[in-house]
Amino acid sequence: MSPVIATALGWIRRNPRWLIALAVAMGLAVAIATWARQRATSVPMHVIRDLSGCAASASTLVVMLPGVRSPPEEFVQEGYVAALRQRSLAVDVAMVDSHLGYFIDGNVVRRLREDVVLPARAAGYRSIWLVGISLGGFGALGYAAAHGDDIDGVLAIAPYPGTQ
Repeated sequence: MSPVIATALGWIRRNPRWLIALAVAMGLAVAIATWARQRATSVPMHVIRDLSGCAASASTLVVMLPGVRSPPEEFVQEGYVAALRQRSLAVDVAMVDSHLGYFIDGNVVRRLREDVVLPARAAGYRSIWLVGISLGGFGALGYAAAHGDDIDGVLAIAPYPGTQ
């Protein structure tokens, strides 16, 4: 065995906490690499629609943007759409698959505008609200900063504040 390896192994035996820290750091590195794997973006963005069941046609669209690890279907699974429907409002819902890939590519605001908001205005919606959780809230606020005149409001739920 080389003297360098023998010295390193001896040091690790005398300092087992470093071995544990190294194992934790390696585990975190693998977890981060797995988490950061971006999904492919698509044009147009994938949107799941839930149309109002009210007799009057909806003039308001609520665009829901999920958090970083959540699919758009989670808005249904976690009761957000049901809570909105319990109020018997003539509101249509668009749950957008605005996943991390759009943020990494720097295209989330552009895709939201071109694939969701402007087509909604062209379809006759008079009021459009963006609702986002965590990273989705960050995206909604970013949209408002870039194109605030396109929308009527933002509800950001625990928005991701960004990095330093």
